[in-house]
Amino acid sequence: MKRYALNLLSLATFLLFPFYVHSQCWPRSEKLMPQKSPNTTEAFGQSIDFKDDLAVIGAPSSDTARTSSGVVYVMKFDGSAWNKIASLVPSDHRLYHGFGRVVKILGNYILVGDPNRQIEGVAKGAIYVFEKPVGGWRDMVETTIITSSDPRCLSLGADVDVHENTILAGAPYSLNDDGKNVGAAYVFELQGNAFWRLHDSQPRTL
Repeated sequence: MKRYALNLLSLATFLLFPFYVHSQCWPRSEKLMPQKSPNTTEAFGQSIDFKDDLAVIGAPSSDTARTSSGVVYVMKFDGSAWNKIASLVPSDHRLYHGFGRVVKILGNYILVGDPNRQIEGVAKGAIYVFEKPVGGWRDMVETTIITSSDPRCLSLGADVDVHENTILAGAPYSLNDDGKNVGAAYVFELQGNAFWRLHDSQPRTL
Protein backbone atom coordinates (compact mmCIF):
# COMPACT_ATOMS: atom_id res chain seq x y z
CA MET A 1 0.00 0.00 0.00
CA LYS A 2 2.85 2.38 0.84
CA ARG A 3 4.53 1.74 -2.53
CA TYR A 4 1.18 2.25 -4.30
CA ALA A 5 0.64 5.58 -2.53
CA LEU A 6 4.14 6.73 -3.46
CA ASN A 7 3.54 5.83 -7.10
CA LEU A 8 0.33 7.86 -7.14
CA LEU A 9 2.14 10.79 -5.55
CA SER A 10 4.89 10.59 -8.18
CA LEU A 11 2.34 10.53 -11.00
CA ALA A 12 0.44 13.49 -9.55
CA THR A 13 3.69 15.44 -9.14
CA PHE A 14 4.62 14.82 -12.78
CA LEU A 15 1.17 15.85 -14.06
CA LEU A 16 0.85 18.97 -11.92
CA PHE A 17 4.42 20.18 -12.25
CA PRO A 18 5.55 19.23 -15.77
CA PHE A 19 8.50 21.66 -15.71
CA TYR A 20 10.21 19.67 -12.96
CA VAL A 21 11.75 16.30 -13.80
CA HIS A 22 13.90 14.36 -11.32
CA SER A 23 14.12 17.48 -9.12
CA GLN A 24 15.62 19.56 -11.93
CA CYS A 25 13.86 22.63 -13.25
CA TRP A 26 13.32 23.24 -16.97
CA PRO A 27 13.76 27.02 -17.19
CA ARG A 28 11.35 29.00 -19.34
CA SER A 29 13.42 30.47 -22.15
CA GLU A 30 10.81 32.58 -23.93
CA LYS A 31 7.17 33.58 -23.72
CA LEU A 32 5.25 33.78 -27.00
CA MET A 33 2.51 36.38 -27.24
CA PRO A 34 0.17 37.55 -30.02
CA GLN A 35 1.08 40.83 -31.68
CA LYS A 36 -2.12 42.51 -30.58
CA SER A 37 -3.28 45.06 -28.05
CA PRO A 38 -3.04 43.62 -24.51
CA ASN A 39 -6.73 44.47 -24.11
CA THR A 40 -7.72 42.19 -26.99
CA THR A 41 -8.91 38.72 -26.02
CA GLU A 42 -7.64 36.26 -28.60
CA ALA A 43 -7.48 32.97 -26.66
CA PHE A 44 -3.97 32.75 -28.08
CA GLY A 45 -2.51 29.34 -27.30
CA GLN A 46 -5.76 27.39 -27.03
CA SER A 47 -4.26 24.98 -29.56
CA ILE A 48 -0.59 24.44 -30.38
CA ASP A 49 1.70 22.21 -32.38
CA PHE A 50 5.35 22.47 -33.30
CA LYS A 51 7.92 20.62 -35.34
CA ASP A 52 11.62 21.46 -35.60
CA ASP A 53 11.80 25.28 -35.83
CA LEU A 54 8.11 25.82 -36.70
CA ALA A 55 5.30 26.50 -34.24
CA VAL A 56 1.59 26.78 -35.01
CA ILE A 57 -0.65 28.52 -32.46
CA GLY A 58 -4.41 28.90 -32.63
CA ALA A 59 -6.24 32.01 -31.45
CA PRO A 60 -9.95 31.18 -31.95
CA SER A 61 -11.25 34.41 -30.37
CA SER A 62 -9.19 36.72 -32.58
CA ASP A 63 -10.93 39.58 -34.39
CA THR A 64 -8.42 39.49 -37.26
CA ALA A 65 -11.12 39.01 -39.91
CA ARG A 66 -14.37 39.47 -37.99
CA THR A 67 -15.45 39.40 -34.35
CA SER A 68 -14.10 36.17 -32.82
CA SER A 69 -13.64 34.69 -36.28
CA GLY A 70 -10.27 33.26 -35.23
CA VAL A 71 -6.79 33.03 -36.69
CA VAL A 72 -3.83 30.66 -36.65
CA TYR A 73 -0.33 32.08 -36.24
CA VAL A 74 2.75 30.47 -37.76
CA MET A 75 5.97 31.21 -35.90
CA LYS A 76 9.56 30.31 -36.72
CA PHE A 77 12.61 30.03 -34.49
CA ASP A 78 15.62 31.86 -35.95
CA GLY A 79 18.15 30.45 -33.52
CA SER A 80 17.60 32.99 -30.78
CA ALA A 81 13.90 33.98 -30.82
CA TRP A 82 10.48 32.99 -32.14
CA ASN A 83 9.07 35.30 -34.82
CA LYS A 84 5.64 35.40 -36.43
CA ILE A 85 5.92 34.70 -40.16
CA ALA A 86 2.29 34.13 -41.19
CA SER A 87 -1.37 34.40 -40.23
CA LEU A 88 -3.77 31.76 -41.52
CA VAL A 89 -7.48 32.51 -41.84
CA PRO A 90 -10.41 30.71 -43.51
CA SER A 91 -11.81 32.08 -46.75
CA ASP A 92 -15.34 31.71 -45.38
CA HIS A 93 -14.67 33.43 -42.04
CA ARG A 94 -17.75 34.52 -40.14
CA LEU A 95 -18.71 36.08 -36.83
CA TYR A 96 -17.84 33.86 -33.86
CA HIS A 97 -16.34 31.28 -36.20
CA GLY A 98 -13.82 30.17 -33.54
CA PHE A 99 -11.31 29.15 -36.18
CA GLY A 100 -8.12 27.80 -34.61
CA ARG A 101 -9.46 25.53 -31.87
CA VAL A 102 -7.44 22.60 -33.26
CA VAL A 103 -4.13 22.78 -35.16
CA LYS A 104 -1.72 20.17 -36.49
CA ILE A 105 1.41 20.12 -38.64
CA LEU A 106 1.65 17.42 -41.33
CA GLY A 107 4.81 17.82 -43.38
CA ASN A 108 4.29 20.86 -45.63
CA TYR A 109 0.67 21.16 -44.52
CA ILE A 110 -0.98 22.86 -41.56
CA LEU A 111 -4.37 21.45 -40.60
CA VAL A 112 -6.99 23.43 -38.70
CA GLY A 113 -10.01 21.58 -37.34
CA ASP A 114 -13.29 23.49 -37.28
CA PRO A 115 -16.10 21.40 -35.74
CA ASN A 116 -18.53 24.32 -35.92
CA ARG A 117 -18.37 24.88 -39.69
CA GLN A 118 -21.95 24.85 -40.89
CA ILE A 119 -23.51 23.51 -44.05
CA GLU A 120 -27.14 24.55 -44.51
CA GLY A 121 -27.38 25.44 -40.84
CA VAL A 122 -25.94 22.16 -39.55
CA ALA A 123 -22.57 21.98 -37.77
CA LYS A 124 -21.03 19.35 -40.03
CA GLY A 125 -17.49 20.50 -39.27
CA ALA A 126 -14.42 20.50 -41.48
CA ILE A 127 -10.64 20.48 -41.58
CA TYR A 128 -8.97 23.42 -43.32
CA VAL A 129 -5.76 22.50 -45.11
CA PHE A 130 -3.00 25.05 -45.73
CA GLU A 131 -0.17 23.97 -48.02
CA LYS A 132 3.19 25.66 -47.64
CA PRO A 133 3.83 28.01 -50.60
CA VAL A 134 7.01 27.61 -52.64
CA GLY A 135 8.52 30.75 -51.11
CA GLY A 136 7.67 29.74 -47.54
CA TRP A 137 4.79 30.42 -45.17
CA ARG A 138 2.96 33.73 -45.58
CA ASP A 139 -0.44 35.23 -44.78
CA MET A 140 -3.00 33.13 -46.65
CA VAL A 141 -6.36 31.37 -46.75
CA GLU A 142 -6.74 27.62 -47.00
CA THR A 143 -5.60 25.53 -49.95
CA THR A 144 -8.52 23.13 -49.59
CA ILE A 145 -11.17 22.03 -47.10
CA ILE A 146 -11.71 18.43 -45.98
CA THR A 147 -15.32 17.49 -45.33
CA SER A 148 -17.08 14.16 -45.01
CA SER A 149 -19.63 12.86 -47.50
CA ASP A 150 -21.18 10.83 -44.69
CA PRO A 151 -24.58 12.42 -43.96
CA ARG A 152 -24.31 11.22 -40.35
CA CYS A 153 -21.07 13.13 -39.73
CA LEU A 154 -21.33 16.03 -37.28
CA SER A 155 -18.62 18.27 -35.77
CA LEU A 156 -15.77 16.89 -37.87
CA GLY A 157 -12.44 18.30 -36.72
CA ALA A 158 -13.20 18.51 -33.01
CA ASP A 159 -9.83 16.86 -32.59
CA VAL A 160 -7.17 15.91 -35.12
CA ASP A 161 -4.07 13.75 -35.05
CA VAL A 162 -1.68 12.80 -37.83
CA HIS A 163 0.83 10.10 -38.73
CA GLU A 164 2.89 10.29 -41.89
CA ASN A 165 0.25 10.96 -44.63
CA THR A 166 -2.77 9.93 -42.57
CA ILE A 167 -5.23 12.10 -40.64
CA LEU A 168 -7.48 10.85 -37.85
CA ALA A 169 -10.30 13.31 -37.16
CA GLY A 170 -12.86 13.19 -34.38
CA ALA A 171 -16.52 13.98 -35.00
CA PRO A 172 -18.06 13.55 -31.51
CA TYR A 173 -21.67 14.31 -32.38
CA SER A 174 -21.96 12.02 -35.41
CA LEU A 175 -25.02 9.83 -35.65
CA ASN A 176 -25.19 6.06 -35.71
CA ASP A 177 -27.71 4.02 -37.69
CA ASP A 178 -30.28 4.58 -34.93
CA GLY A 179 -29.91 8.36 -35.12
CA LYS A 180 -28.08 8.67 -31.80
CA ASN A 181 -25.14 11.04 -31.28
CA VAL A 182 -22.60 8.36 -30.40
CA GLY A 183 -19.75 10.09 -32.23
CA ALA A 184 -17.25 8.82 -34.80
CA ALA A 185 -13.66 9.09 -35.98
CA TYR A 186 -12.77 9.49 -39.66
CA VAL A 187 -9.54 8.53 -41.38
CA PHE A 188 -8.22 10.51 -44.35
CA GLU A 189 -5.10 9.84 -46.37
CA LEU A 190 -3.07 12.15 -48.56
CA GLN A 191 -2.95 10.65 -52.06
CA GLY A 192 -1.13 12.86 -54.53
CA ASN A 193 -2.38 16.38 -53.83
CA ALA A 194 -5.73 15.41 -52.32
CA PHE A 195 -6.98 13.95 -49.06
CA TRP A 196 -9.36 11.00 -49.38
CA ARG A 197 -11.52 9.49 -46.69
CA LEU A 198 -10.58 5.87 -46.12
CA HIS A 199 -13.05 4.75 -43.47
CA ASP A 200 -14.68 5.71 -40.20
CA SER A 201 -15.30 3.96 -36.92
CA GLN A 202 -17.97 4.15 -34.26
CA PRO A 203 -18.46 2.42 -30.92
CA ARG A 204 -20.44 -0.77 -31.26
CA THR A 205 -23.04 -2.10 -28.84
CA LEU A 206 -22.31 -5.71 -27.85
